[in-house]
Amino acid sequence: RALESQVHFAQRMDAIGRFAAAGKAALDARDGHGRTPLMVAAHARRHEAAKALIAAGADLEALDADRYDVVTIASVANDVEMLRIALRSGASAALVTSPYDGTALIAEVASKVEATVVGLGN
Repeated sequence: RALESQVHFAQRMDAIGRFAAAGKAALDARDGHGRTPLMVAAHARRHEAAKALIAAGADLEALDADRYDVVTIASVANDVEMLRIALRSGASAALVTSPYDGTALIAEVASKVEATVVGLGN
């Protein structure tokens, strides 16, 4: 259910002009999971919305409630295009993020290990 509402939120990102017109506060507003509109766009793989949000000044270093930034979100989701967009826009792959107190690479590897362990238990 939460993902469904996030997807609907990301779909509204197509009307990005409202966020840019509303200013920095709207670009960095948070949902119930501490996610900014840019993070929601990254979760939903909305590349054009992400580009527009970044161009309007969205914070590339913001962390959500799980301490994930847009680079970590893209890495864990294996979304190479979103990762490319974020890094080319100035995001840092060296930012310490995630509950693992590491970089996006560490979070991505940890998520794969957790999935493997869960899979082995079934």
